[in-house]
Amino acid sequence: MGRKRNRPHNPSGHHRRSRFLGGDNSEENISIVTDVKHRAWHILFSGERTIDSIADELNDVWIDPRYKLVVERR
Repeated sequence: MGRKRNRPHNPSGHHRRSRFLGGDNSEENISIVTDVKHRAWHILFSGERTIDSIADELNDVWIDPRYKLVVERR
């Protein structure tokens, strides 16, 4: 049986570091978000994107130009 659609508030597991980039299924790499937010993320940032390229797109297109999102390694 496939995913249940039309239930936007169902919890969904999102890989913080994608499996494509070496992320795993460990608890610290999975965030639980609503299904609708999970799908929105993948629609906006489909493909094998790095966090730097996502931050660039957010700054160029989505964020108030008076601000800048900065990505910094912890």
